[in-house]
Amino acid sequence: MRDQVSVVGILWIILGILTILVSAFIGLLGGGGVLMGILNVGHDRDAAAAGTILAGVFGIIAIFIFVMGLVALLAGMGLRKWRPWARIVTIILSILNLLSFPIGTAIGIYSLVVLFNEEVVAAFNARSAASSSA
Repeated sequence: MRDQVSVVGILWIILGILTILVSAFIGLLGGGGVLMGILNVGHDRDAAAAGTILAGVFGIIAIFIFVMGLVALLAGMGLRKWRPWARIVTIILSILNLLSFPIGTAIGIYSLVVLFNEEVVAAFNARSAASSSA
């Protein structure tokens, strides 16, 4: 079972890195909207306003996706070190990821099956008890 927790951790690290890369791409798209707005300033004020609004929307989306990717990355790293908080965070992320068909759904289901396994729950509880008594 230890190996499966390690695999889940690696999957979430990879998913976190990919999500962060997607957020960078979305941020670049938003920057393109600003550039389009700047280039059209003298010609069309509506186009400039649309570019600015588009950049703001893309920026907010990029920040949200970046934070989700960072949380996934940290949760994966925490799982690899058997941190009790990482199990809870990964369960929450797995439930949210069920909506991300097909890869997110597969990772979410696999993570939930592994993290709700009785042996894994007992191991994390033992780890948590040992750290709180120390």
